[in-house]
Amino acid sequence: MPSNDCRFLVFGLLLAAPMITFGDSASTLWTIGAGGSYTWSGDTSGGNTAVHGSGIAVQSVQGIGTTSNNNVSKDITGLAFNSAGSLSFTSGSYAGFNSLDSSYNWNGGGTLMVYGCIKDVTIGCDPSSPSVALIHDDFQTLKIIDTGGGLHAVFGDITGYLDQSLLGFYGLSNPVFAIPQFTADISSASPIAPGVPFSGSGIDGNISLVQGQVTVSEYWDIFSTLSLFAFALAALGVARRLGLRLVAL
Repeated sequence: MPSNDCRFLVFGLLLAAPMITFGDSASTLWTIGAGGSYTWSGDTSGGNTAVHGSGIAVQSVQGIGTTSNNNVSKDITGLAFNSAGSLSFTSGSYAGFNSLDSSYNWNGGGTLMVYGCIKDVTIGCDPSSPSVALIHDDFQTLKIIDTGGGLHAVFGDITGYLDQSLLGFYGLSNPVFAIPQFTADISSASPIAPGVPFSGSGIDGNISLVQGQVTVSEYWDIFSTLSLFAFALAALGVARRLGLRLVAL
């Protein structure tokens, strides 16, 4: 028969379990095509050290593992429905060069937007208002890696949300996404280097946005945090009294 300590441990786990819940595991896959520009003044100090991107072509979006229209790909159009959607971004300030991977790095604080229209999906698209914000996100790092044969832009620690009409089309309940990174290739006639103005154009890439990887209870607050911390300490004490060993996985 289980001891009182065991009962306490199981009861506490049951209480703590609802505090953390997993959201949707579905994702949307966005295809980046050729076009648009990446620019950097070359400055490493002062108020103009950010990288700017504009008019980067976003051609389509596809639902992966979605409850509605799974694996359905939809074309994205831009101005007057005759071009692709458009990605634009501004990075944070310049952070320096990393010799380990030959990358130039920028700090957090960056923002990224994708504008476009999707036929029979987005609301409010017409010739007078040819696009809506499909993606709105923040990213915490940007690095541009010189591989010797080209340049890769790596956007890191991305969080944001999708357009509501797109969520409805793919049956996604959670508008929020969070991914560790995505990459895009850059074509440039000249190498990137501090002190030299840089300009390149987009080639291709993919963005896979996973919706609501992990969420917390809407009632979660500071008291919930303190309660979980107290329970963890109590559980550790119970484990020690029971002579249990902690094994690193």
